[in-house]
Amino acid sequence: MFRLLSAIFGGPGRHPMTRRQARQALSVQLGLNELSQKIVPNACSGGAASHTAFSRDDDALAAMMSHKSWDDRGHFGHREHEHGFARHVTLAANLSNTSGTLGTATFNAQNGTLRVSVRGAATGSPLDVSVNGTSVGTLTTDESGNGAAKLRNVTVSAGDTIHVGDLTGTLAQTRLAATLSGSTDATGRASVDVIRNKLRIRVRGAEANTTYDASIGGTTVGQITTNGRGSGRLFVSPTAAIAAGSTVSIRNPAAGTTLLSGTFA
Repeated sequence: MFRLLSAIFGGPGRHPMTRRQARQALSVQLGLNELSQKIVPNACSGGAASHTAFSRDDDALAAMMSHKSWDDRGHFGHREHEHGFARHVTLAANLSNTSGTLGTATFNAQNGTLRVSVRGAATGSPLDVSVNGTSVGTLTTDESGNGAAKLRNVTVSAGDTIHVGDLTGTLAQTRLAATLSGSTDATGRASVDVIRNKLRIRVRGAEANTTYDASIGGTTVGQITTNGRGSGRLFVSPTAAIAAGSTVSIRNPAAGTTLLSGTFA
């Protein structure tokens, strides 16, 4: 500030500023002081007050961001949990009874969780859930006759019979895979999601630019046309039923030969 006053009123070897120059210099100095208080809040008591206000604003912003992130993570975590369960479902069964009531049962082998649901059952009724005649829990329906239950620490296997009240079904594998091989250097792999009825087949090292028939148990379900490197794939919803033990083959219809074959397990 002393230097500013000297510059305005003059000093040794200096001429006083004009009024306009003095106003400009003072404005610049005040602006710098205000900026310095914001950047270095501990420079003075006013700066400390500004620091407190800024800190309060920062805390509020952090709290809002934290709350928003928590909401996002909560919802995302829930969705991820649901999708994670679906990814690890290894057994499933469609449930039904003579009156037309339907339900489903899915088993997650990763955490031993069995989920059962029904639609159109008796309203407000507790339904016993059993596996091979052994009770593992209870499902209670709502006023619409719908209900669901998640039962933990359950042990089941493919082929087990599950009952939910008078609904029944048989648990079966939901994902099957087969490694494909043959007499050539060609390789392949097939996988099926039984619940969604989605079949994937990939082939590598086959003849380039060639069309092959893909069949399940002798029934053609689609065709694979290889590219210039002899690779090809098929993604289809097959009409042929696929279960453990079903065979898959890749044939060259023009040559009448089988390139690859394998068995789902």
